[in-house]
Amino acid sequence: MDSYRLVRLILRDRLLKAVIVILLLLHMHISQGIGVGIVCNGTLLSGYDGYAAEIAHFPFGNSRQRCPVCKNYGCVEMELSVSGLLHNNVWHETSESDQVQWEKMAEAIRSGDPAYRDFLRERGKLIGKIFFILIDLFNPQKVFIDGEISDIFEQIRPYTEEVIRKHCFMVRDRILPIQCDRQSSLSMIYGLNHIMCEKWEPLNGCLY
Repeated sequence: MDSYRLVRLILRDRLLKAVIVILLLLHMHISQGIGVGIVCNGTLLSGYDGYAAEIAHFPFGNSRQRCPVCKNYGCVEMELSVSGLLHNNVWHETSESDQVQWEKMAEAIRSGDPAYRDFLRERGKLIGKIFFILIDLFNPQKVFIDGEISDIFEQIRPYTEEVIRKHCFMVRDRILPIQCDRQSSLSMIYGLNHIMCEKWEPLNGCLY
């Protein structure tokens, strides 16, 4: 996940005041891929070479599915990316684009189609497993999720939070709700505008 996807969320106007007092924030993005960003004391955790919190290849997924990227089996991205979510026992994949198919499947799920119950439980628990490991590692004050997954996250939420409550040691004595951002595209615009204004140095004639 690139830095801008995270920064645009935490710098969004409606969250800015809250972020000032947040010491550690964890944010998961699920769309065509899956990634995590972590902000500690106002700074994005960037790792040794500018890249950190790679979770796409955690081996918690289907052990029979081979990842085309790393060539190993069981990568969570194979099940949680949009294309992976479309590949299930209920939805019949078509020649339409993934985005069009996703919108149709998400609408069926939101309408309460009982055929997706097992699907929602399996994917919700998988997301919960990733979250509880990250929460125990970093003990965040706030947890966010966004991307296409936000279209059906309220239907997945009970299973995700069940896993967190059951297994997560760091939140045994407190409630840590997952905050879902359904306006992630707007968040990106706010964040990018903030970055540009913050780094703009007009007297030097440059943006950075």
